[in-house]
Amino acid sequence: MARLICIAASHYVERARWALDLGGVKYYEDRCPPIVHVKLVKDAGVQKTTHVPVLVTEDGQVLNDSQLILEWVHKTCPAAVSLYPTDPEQLQEVKRLETLFNGKLGVLTRVMCYHWLFSAGWGPFIAAVCDQPDTPLSRRVFFKVFSVPFKAMMAAGMRINAANSAKCLERVRSMFKEVDGMLADGRPFLVKGTTQPTAADITFASMGALVMLPLVPNYGGASCVHTPKAEVLPQEASAVAEELSQTPAGQHIIRLYTQHRLPVAAGTGISSSHAGQAGSTVPFAKL
Repeated sequence: MARLICIAASHYVERARWALDLGGVKYYEDRCPPIVHVKLVKDAGVQKTTHVPVLVTEDGQVLNDSQLILEWVHKTCPAAVSLYPTDPEQLQEVKRLETLFNGKLGVLTRVMCYHWLFSAGWGPFIAAVCDQPDTPLSRRVFFKVFSVPFKAMMAAGMRINAANSAKCLERVRSMFKEVDGMLADGRPFLVKGTTQPTAADITFASMGALVMLPLVPNYGGASCVHTPKAEVLPQEASAVAEELSQTPAGQHIIRLYTQHRLPVAAGTGISSSHAGQAGSTVPFAKL
């Protein structure tokens, strides 16, 4: 069984998780809070980056980026053939959109989401980034003990503050408008002529859902991922989620999660113990 090193609620992890589920890959999630994840990534043999997700396949391959994971799933899993179309023009457009959403939209929504969590107070912040189901107790305790300096490191490293969050929101609105334009001709998916969600759709939905979570169903698929409720977040978060959900782009995200991010059928892919399948709860290495 493959091992997915991850921060449970991460939208980059969600992107990889969605592809793995689509491909029917059997894997378990080795969960950890932010910053604590660095040791797991290094221990897995990744030297140049400290990003998650990292997938360690059954044959020992180490894929240290969600992009690499999607490409691996496409190549090895017939069920995920729709991720990257064979038509050259469609494939080129999928790649363009992937780069845009993964490299830009994901960074913007991460800043906004963390700003809201920081503003909500210690409890909601810890619940979202640390106290996720199946995260080993030792890792949760370690993060909580050092949560104040860790939070400061995250704020400095990702430029998480009110002013930057406001700038990110304007850019997110602009990107949603671009997607609105793509969908204006009635196409069901982002790349014209495709009949199933491609990597572009999955990437957009995963990156965009982070700032619409109270209104997005099935985040995490069959995995048990706790997301903050609207009432514990600043009012701005609910207002933004409501605003974006009314756009064609936001509706596209909700439709993708409603129709294409359903819990995985038994025996076809990952399983969280909370979903009644074996595989996600395994002995974890201690820090």
